[in-house]
Amino acid sequence: MSNGNLHRMWLALAVLAGVLNAPAHAQVNSKFAELEPEFDSLRAMARQDRRTVVMRQMALTGEQSAKFNLIYDEYAAAMESVHDRMVKLITDYAARYETMDDAQATQLTRDYFAMKQSQFKTREKFARRVAKELSPIKAARFVQVEGRLDVLRDLQLSRQIPLIHEAPPN
Repeated sequence: MSNGNLHRMWLALAVLAGVLNAPAHAQVNSKFAELEPEFDSLRAMARQDRRTVVMRQMALTGEQSAKFNLIYDEYAAAMESVHDRMVKLITDYAARYETMDDAQATQLTRDYFAMKQSQFKTREKFARRVAKELSPIKAARFVQVEGRLDVLRDLQLSRQIPLIHEAPPN
């Protein structure tokens, strides 16, 4: 991997660690295991920052806030496995960037779609719960806020992670 691409990949991993609502020890490719302690503090801050943004944007009354906090705690815990999978995908991609073969690319693509499906199913499940316990309007707002935070994270990641390396034809 060229120094420029390697630098961008490291930045992407730092961004990922800093913006995901991920647990302290998400599974990473073994090539990057030494980075886990450095990511731990970023992950803890990110969990609190995301929660703060969501709570601010939800515009809840005191009673609604109490109900929503319980739901959001469960939602954040359920999303940990999705975020673990995202960390693993990115670290696997980084580890194989220079040597990616067709089989690895196929598996990474499958894993990406499975991770995205899990993310949407989890969010949908909790949006239904917010609609039932608060209101459909609050549920839609919850989906919008979470979606916007994901877009911001994905934009940051896409700016840092290089496109897949394609070997020149023989």
